Amino acid sequence: MISMFLDPYKCIPLDVVDHVSKVDLKAYQEKGFKTLLIDVDNTLIPYDDRALKPWHEAFRKEIDTYGFNVILVSNNAQAKIEEFSNAFKAPFIHRAQKPSRRGFRRALKMVNANISETIVIGDQLMTDVYGANRLGVKSILVRPIRSKTEKWYTKLTRRLETQMLKKVKIINPEMYEKIMTVHRG
Repeated sequence: MISMFLDPYKCIPLDVVDHVSKVDLKAYQEKGFKTLLIDVDNTLIPYDDRALKPWHEAFRKEIDTYGFNVILVSNNAQAKIEEFSNAFKAPFIHRAQKPSRRGFRRALKMVNANISETIVIGDQLMTDVYGANRLGVKSILVRPIRSKTEKWYTKLTRRLETQMLKKVKIINPEMYEKIMTVHRG
């Protein structure tokens, strides 16, 4: 129902990848991107396991190798993401209120980043992608790490995604197929 009021063009990411660690950072660095705003829950860690894994360390090293600024942006409370953020060695914005632009703006201000040189990476079409695109920031949609442990409000948002994807299918069938294959597959 609410999807009837939202712009479906703002729900189209720049790319869709299977896992956050598979984002081609070298390619994006070569295209002039300098800042990554990365969602936490179900993009970097599942809701039920907040521990840093070896792949996180490798991904963080890759981020550093290509010289990206990185800020974690979460709708969650500070207590839920602070420990992971410290272990990942990245500053964070908590209670970002995505898809509101406010949290993304706060993150950009932290590192004095330019919108045109920034990418948002996240697992939710209706918060991460829609919020980024509302601000004019490019976005990459990733497959959720562990959907079974999502909170009730995230499951509700996923239902809204399904409604919005019907509109995306009409305006961009190629991206719709990619989302359905990679993100929902």
